[in-house]
Amino acid sequence: MIRLKTIQKICILILLFLISVPLYAQDDIVKKKNFCMIYFTGIGCSRCKNSDPPLLSILPEEQSSVIIVEYEMYRERKNASLISVYNSNYGCGMGIPLLIFSKQEFMPGDREILGAIAGRSFDFNGLSLPDGSSRDFNAVDITTLGGRPKIWRDGRILICNGEKGNSDLLKELLLNDDLPAVLEKAEFEKVEPEPVLFSQGRVEFENAIKIDDWIFQWDRKKETKSFLFYPEDRNR
Repeated sequence: MIRLKTIQKICILILLFLISVPLYAQDDIVKKKNFCMIYFTGIGCSRCKNSDPPLLSILPEEQSSVIIVEYEMYRERKNASLISVYNSNYGCGMGIPLLIFSKQEFMPGDREILGAIAGRSFDFNGLSLPDGSSRDFNAVDITTLGGRPKIWRDGRILICNGEKGNSDLLKELLLNDDLPAVLEKAEFEKVEPEPVLFSQGRVEFENAIKIDDWIFQWDRKKETKSFLFYPEDRNR
């Protein structure tokens, strides 16, 4: 007969194993070393049209480790107040385009941004938070970032439309290479993908879902369409 203590030990081992296995495959996230950056821009901004296409169309496709948290300010008014918070804690100024790598490294202006990303090695960089701190993206609750960010990575995008969301699940959608496995465990509403606009262009996606207050789009179409913006577009 199996002794009671032996049974208790087996139960404890099983419990420890179950605790170590999360709802979503977090190991796949932890192994990734991400290079994060904050980008303030505005559709219709004369200088943003030079930095938007390389940052939002080309870089996330060429560098799978790159995560860009974009704050568009002209159409998303909630993002306009956020840049002043960053300026208070980073001293980065309030002009756009503005790219932030860290408290010590930020680039105001299109030429400075293009120079900063040209030939750079994108190994690892924490996400610069509004309070002046920096954290590994894997450890950040993205539902508390503030404003209405768009988060770009490797042919995928998360678009925030409100406060509600499961941060761990949202990060899984963005980072996990086995996307079908993540979708199988998630509850969501399938929606029609919409083009994501930026100055002088847009990116289109094949698939989209709504999950809480977020839109997730993936399978980016290879074409990025360029077009002209007129001053009245800024107020639409």
